[in-house]
Amino acid sequence: MLPLAPISILPVLRELSPDSLGERFRPTAWKKHSLPYVDELTERFSRNEFTRADVKQAFREDVRKGVVFSLVWGFPNGFINPKRPADLRNAWPHIDKLVDKVRSLQGRPGDCTPTEIIKALNTPISGIATSSTSKIAYFAGIQATSGRCLIYDSQVIKAIVSETFAELYSLRIQLVRQRDETLPFGKKVQSVNQVTTYLDYISGINSLCRKLERRFEPDQVEEVLFAAGRAIKIPEIDGDGEEV
Repeated sequence: MLPLAPISILPVLRELSPDSLGERFRPTAWKKHSLPYVDELTERFSRNEFTRADVKQAFREDVRKGVVFSLVWGFPNGFINPKRPADLRNAWPHIDKLVDKVRSLQGRPGDCTPTEIIKALNTPISGIATSSTSKIAYFAGIQATSGRCLIYDSQVIKAIVSETFAELYSLRIQLVRQRDETLPFGKKVQSVNQVTTYLDYISGINSLCRKLERRFEPDQVEEVLFAAGRAIKIPEIDGDGEEV
């Protein structure tokens, strides 16, 4: 359901509790996976919410653990795209290739553009692309030339393209090509090229925070967008944050 008219993002930012949102780990969603850390995930989070703070803590303990926790947190139903349910299942045997990329980028803070970072993380494993790797980059604390990496999946894009928040209108114009403006909403969301617009997105969120006099951090804005996008249901994008 789309909002009737744009609203200000400020009241939502004031009410949001950073890192507090999450949902329980459901072992049944992962029974077909050779999931690393499944026992720990089950023991800790099958009865308690699995939050962003938990994923950040996993990265502080071990990069490999953080990568796995990022994907489990991001896709609680056990798939990235319901039309390709095997993508995530097939990723686990190759996860160390992605872990090596993350470690390399963590060791070069501020050296790469957001686009270069996403392209590097999208390379190692087929089917693991920007909706997944932007989560990993964010939780890993990877720093790009224009700021810290942020989550950039279909939930975030839906919130921006829907014109839910008045302050994001200029960013929406950057993300949606003029020729795609006549498309139905779902197709318009899918038309956004996540790789080529990741720099615009990071820069746009940071610019908004400067306008708000740094009262809020970029990841707080992203968290509002992520939550708002989950409330927008459209037939063309039927999943829990799949690649778009």
